[in-house]
Amino acid sequence: MLKHGPEHYACTLERSGESLIQTAVQEFNRQADGLSRSASHLANQIKGSRERSAQNRNLCAAIAAGIIVGILGGFGFYSEVRFSNEVRAIVNCDL
Repeated sequence: MLKHGPEHYACTLERSGESLIQTAVQEFNRQADGLSRSASHLANQIKGSRERSAQNRNLCAAIAAGIIVGILGGFGFYSEVRFSNEVRAIVNCDL
């Protein structure tokens, strides 16, 4: 024997369908948020690697400049430092 009419069962099915859809939407939103966080994390990793490659380029340029200055210094272009007499006296402690 049915205690309720067909309208009651139709409403119950409708409510359960809405609940199921809401659960699916919540799960979808949670998955979308996780994907967004993962994409942001990946973008930061790529940005960091680009910055590291720029740092490596700058380091190579500084090394090359140091080698060039060292070679030029070996030829005497930068090796001679001129002091005034006062500075020589201070450095040599001839006061």
